[in-house]
Formats: sequence, C-alpha cells, structure tokens
Amino acid sequence: MKKTGGLLDPNGPIIKKAEKETGLVIKEPKYLGSFEKGPNVFSLMMIMNIESQGKPYTVLVTVSFLSVNSRFINAYVARSGSTKADVETLRDFTKKWTASIIAANK
Repeated sequence: MKKTGGLLDPNGPIIKKAEKETGLVIKEPKYLGSFEKGPNVFSLMMIMNIESQGKPYTVLVTVSFLSVNSRFINAYVARSGSTKADVETLRDFTKKWTASIIAANK
C-alpha cells in the first residue's frame, strides 16, 4: 500500500470519494505494478472488484501520469475482465494512448 500512497486503501479518502461520486462500491483494489516509466509518463495498473446497482464486476484500471507542455495530466482507462489477455490488451492500449497524447503535445 505504501508504494501507491494510499491510492488503493479501501477505507482511504480517495476510494471513499470515488464511491461517493460514482455510486459504485469499490472492494478489494489490488496494485498490479507499474508497466511504463519514462521522462514524461508513468503508468500503473490495478484490479478491483466493484459493485454497481447490486451487480458485481471485476475491473482492470490503468492510471497514467503524463507531463506535457509544462502541465501534469492524469489519464485513466478501465476494462472489465481479469484474464491475462485482458491485462495485456489494456496495457498495450494504454501505452499507445499515452504515446499519442505525448506526441500530440510536442
């Protein structure tokens, strides 16, 4: 939990705020690690079980922190599922998307 600065603490202010704003119940977020580190980008992935209107879902989420044009941007991508293929698809999409964002802002 220390590596993510409380980002994934189910009782922490970030998760509680997200639940309040979205109406979702977020259960068991787990940090899966970072997969992209560069001078202008840092991306990580997590998996969480959520509940929406009483239905359970497993969701993969990437969070990317980008530095472009002297600005700091956060980009989030979510995908339902939890298979190895889901992880690889989301990781690859996120890498392409963040590279496009950086390229478009040079």
